[in-house]
Amino acid sequence: MREAAAVLRNRPVDESHTVATIDGFDVEVRYSTAESLLFVKLAGLAVAPRAIEHEKLYLDSKKQAGMTAEERERALGQLASGLMTRVEHMIDDIPKALEERRWKLQLDADRLHQLETEPPPGFDRLDELKAMYDELDALQRQLRQEATSPEALARREALYRRLEAKCRSNGWSLTLNATPAMCRELNLDSPGQVRALMARRRDEALLNASEKRFVEDPLRNSASKTKVVSAQGNSEGPTVLELVTEASRSRALEPVDDKSDNMATIVAFRVPHREVGFDPTD
Repeated sequence: MREAAAVLRNRPVDESHTVATIDGFDVEVRYSTAESLLFVKLAGLAVAPRAIEHEKLYLDSKKQAGMTAEERERALGQLASGLMTRVEHMIDDIPKALEERRWKLQLDADRLHQLETEPPPGFDRLDELKAMYDELDALQRQLRQEATSPEALARREALYRRLEAKCRSNGWSLTLNATPAMCRELNLDSPGQVRALMARRRDEALLNASEKRFVEDPLRNSASKTKVVSAQGNSEGPTVLELVTEASRSRALEPVDDKSDNMATIVAFRVPHREVGFDPTD
């Protein structure tokens, strides 16, 4: 067995060697390198194999160092006798294993006979199950129809227009917490700078759209100017359009180096007698 274990070591686990023949039964062994176990079984018989640890095939090296030649020979004989006893017990278990196989075979035969002779029991809730399937099919069909309905198409078109108005596209929310790969792709250092960049693009897109509407219909826009009333009295302050124009002359927003990588960067700007904050992630 030791020689077979040495040969089968680092070999496929299904590879086996015949090491002996006892009472007409071939004794086969196979070795599992992952578990360091030698499996011993009788060829051609449905008997559970015996597992032997690799170290149990040899004498303990520490004990062997202090043995005389006679003691070593006696220890090797006891070791071989123990291995042979395991094989003999496996042969003795053959009648028990055979009886167990016969019992399982008879159990399977009785079950097969029962299935062939007795009618299967009916399913009392078949109508309820069919009704549930019909309801599920109707709901799925309704969802498919609503996804291509004029209302759904109109909502989708309105969503695309809102995204385009803010210089955004599908998946823009990923920029709220940009990954390191996205930062490198945009040549920026932190997620805060990515959020500031997207906010600047949004503000520029809204300002360009406002200027475009004013150029296309100046009369309508001039007639609809909104006056800002001063908090100190009823005097009229600058128009909203003048505020927007004044803001457009100021320098563009610089990228913000947000070392804390917050989910949003709050930038404040001041108009007469009040302070307004806006969230660039809107």
